[in-house]
Amino acid sequence: MPKKLDPKTLPLPVQTAYMISAIGECLMAWATAEAQLYFLFTAQMVHQSENPQRYIVAGNVWSAIISFETKMRVLHGVIDANIKDSTARENWALIYNYVTMMVGKRNEVAHGTIVNVDDKEIVLQPFQWHIPHKRKALSLVQLKKRTADFVELHDTLAWISLQFSLLVKPCPKMHQPTPDLVLRLQKQAAQNRAKKKHRPQSSEA
Repeated sequence: MPKKLDPKTLPLPVQTAYMISAIGECLMAWATAEAQLYFLFTAQMVHQSENPQRYIVAGNVWSAIISFETKMRVLHGVIDANIKDSTARENWALIYNYVTMMVGKRNEVAHGTIVNVDDKEIVLQPFQWHIPHKRKALSLVQLKKRTADFVELHDTLAWISLQFSLLVKPCPKMHQPTPDLVLRLQKQAAQNRAKKKHRPQSSEA
């Protein structure tokens, strides 16, 4: 779909086709980000291991964990045990919190229903059949923005994985600038700390 084209000006069957395609692209974008989490986990699990089957063992551990939230907690624990560099740990903490928030955004798409609004627009309604549901419907434009966010997350996870590798085997030629996502998360964290610092303390009676 052309970027400047307003989806609402298209016939409903065409909007529906674009929406179905956009849903697939969005979920595939998330899948690539989740694949990066797998690679990150296995790399950290085999850290200093000499077992020739180390990658198979690590992969089996990851696959055995069904809950995404549990996968993230285990990954966080492994990284916490292996990574001692303070900057890398701080960046990972920001990314970890972001991932745990973004999985909810993925679930909205995966468990969404295509809805016709007043015969004018096709939207994706997250958790349509949950009662009550309070999630706002996603337009085609919003869904494409979410896809871009998942792609950015994938790239950021690839970056942090490289940073962890460079802590073990430094290589100046492999240096990459800090991703915009990490810079935004750092800025937001600094703002939150400043707000807490200047928040009036309640006086005790």
